[in-house]
Amino acid sequence: MPKSAGQGLIRSSENYLTVLCLCAAVRLEASGKNFCPGSGSVRMDTHREIQAGVIDTASCESVLGAPLKFLLAVDGSPESMASFDYVVRDLLMRERGAFLDVLHVYDDSKEYLPPEYRREHLRAVVYAKLLGWVSLDRFVLNWKEKTSQVGQMICDHFVENPATFLCMGFRGRKGKKDVRMMTSNIYEVLRLGRKLTLLGMCSLVVFKEPSVQKLPMGRPAKFVVSMSLNKAASKAFLDALRLSKPGDEIHLVYVTFFTEDQESEHVKIMRDRYSHFFEGLGEGDHHVLQKFYDRHIEFRIVPQHKGELIPQTVAGYAESIDADFVVVGTNALRVDRGKEPIGSASLQICMEAHCNIIISSWVDGSYHGSAQIYAEQQRGEVLKNMTPRLMQDHVPPVTG
Repeated sequence: MPKSAGQGLIRSSENYLTVLCLCAAVRLEASGKNFCPGSGSVRMDTHREIQAGVIDTASCESVLGAPLKFLLAVDGSPESMASFDYVVRDLLMRERGAFLDVLHVYDDSKEYLPPEYRREHLRAVVYAKLLGWVSLDRFVLNWKEKTSQVGQMICDHFVENPATFLCMGFRGRKGKKDVRMMTSNIYEVLRLGRKLTLLGMCSLVVFKEPSVQKLPMGRPAKFVVSMSLNKAASKAFLDALRLSKPGDEIHLVYVTFFTEDQESEHVKIMRDRYSHFFEGLGEGDHHVLQKFYDRHIEFRIVPQHKGELIPQTVAGYAESIDADFVVVGTNALRVDRGKEPIGSASLQICMEAHCNIIISSWVDGSYHGSAQIYAEQQRGEVLKNMTPRLMQDHVPPVTG
């Protein structure tokens, strides 16, 4: 896919209202209609469709202002350890109030495992690195013996220890998960993950990159967000903002059908809404959002090529700009309706994308989104189970 594909609206990082306008549910004075961040190949011809993707301002502020907690599942694989290094050396260094919960599920019956996958070796490596970068009150280690499926144990651990982001490696000891996605621990977490959504709006970060040198540390990161008119896609954008740092690029990608006129009426409406959105809101006082003013945000309308599926278009665009993360939204209530945990398009993007992926979901009322709770957070009263704890470890002390 050529790098120049599609047409885009670019706004510099000099106006923090770019962020405010994209993530808050606000009234557009120019058009008199509600705006929601989103696209996909959805027609914007009814108020109901537009309203469907709106996340209210208080919830947006709660998402972006809440303290960060990472639950990191490690198994010794290169991708798993690269994700560990990235979280510790980048995210925890930037977010001084963030907390890390490291989880390892071990099986001592597997005596054939190489040293780097064994619990004693892994514990020593993880603990030594953590002591070199963060203080003791900012992390906890949980080494647990396998008593059920690993995905189930990860979800059970989350129920007792809620987190903002769950991080996992894409490749286990047995290899990559792309051709075995339906039987992987990642998929099991997604299948059981409705608990994760309802208890803490946890998003799943899957690291595909095995080399920590290629992760965006010490350089701007590039996020590609697949947009559609639903709140999960809006939450995907908020997650990209939350994990970004000053100078990072966030590309919001809207895919149109290959048979569609790029100057059709609904495409013009989509482009105009963003344009008015950027230009029409020049005032306001949202101090939480002001700290995201220095991100570079770009909205792209990318045409779908003939014979190409939307996931391939999104993955192709991500590869063309050498993206570090692709962010997709998924409906967390699908499982209750007997469906797979993520839709076919989102699942295909996860398998097609060459880079790391973030899977975001949203259930109305599930995020601690009221203005009162947000105000309490701002006063420093963190949520239950978010208080940093000293080192606790389910591994017996190593003697000798």
